[in-house]
Amino acid sequence: MRNSFLTRRRYNKDLIVIITLIFLPSLIYLHNLLPLDIKNYDFVFFEFRSNYYESLDVWFWLISSKLVYIITYIVWFSTCQYWWKNVILVPLIYLLTQLFGVLDDELNFVDKNEILVGFLISLPIIFLIYVLKKKWVIIQNQKV
Repeated sequence: MRNSFLTRRRYNKDLIVIITLIFLPSLIYLHNLLPLDIKNYDFVFFEFRSNYYESLDVWFWLISSKLVYIITYIVWFSTCQYWWKNVILVPLIYLLTQLFGVLDDELNFVDKNEILVGFLISLPIIFLIYVLKKKWVIIQNQKV
């Protein structure tokens, strides 16, 4: 009974990953649902406003293109079973800084200074991963 439950749980996880990866490329084309050349769009609870970009369509296309890569890296990180899976966090951090650059329309640049910012954010995370890996190896050696 227990083994059947674990098999079903593993199957459900795999099914979610497969469905996510199948429908993920269509996320890029969601910007086509928005009307062209509109700077403001009112929804029921909030309003989208495109101050820096020429239209809301361009802004949403940039966000959706970043989200496709972010979701892909998150799925890869969560399903990877190798010891180097924490390295996947480094490009994920770069993508997140790019996404924040797109979301913050007060900035006059996108995809320019993310390398420096991502490097400064990645250094402590890489150091933390290294320290945690060393502690994990020490704990595993004490169990043996």
